[in-house]
Amino acid sequence: MPDELAGAGQATTAEVLGSLWRAVLGIDHAVAADDDFFALGGHSLLAVELTFAIFDTFGVEVSLHELLEEPTMGSMARLLDERVPASGVTAFVEDAGAFAELSAEQARWLFDDA
Repeated sequence: MPDELAGAGQATTAEVLGSLWRAVLGIDHAVAADDDFFALGGHSLLAVELTFAIFDTFGVEVSLHELLEEPTMGSMARLLDERVPASGVTAFVEDAGAFAELSAEQARWLFDDA
């Protein structure tokens, strides 16, 4: 879970996704909902890295085709919101040293690997 979420009780999908984009793209400024992954410097190899980061964080698979079809941060966040169950459970995430709101699916994924 990204460092800027430390101390947050909950993080929205867009906040977490924006953090992943910043990490993958190597940028330090905020990512707006209408920002395009490829316009910010993304390319095919970074797109693959982003899809893995999304899966690692959300437990949801996003194909490269979907990233090409939904290249803005806002549209990708909406796609993830549709796939991640709304009911969440709060779990401690050691990497961030913070509590983060996780869906039931994410919590199962996190704790099944422990």
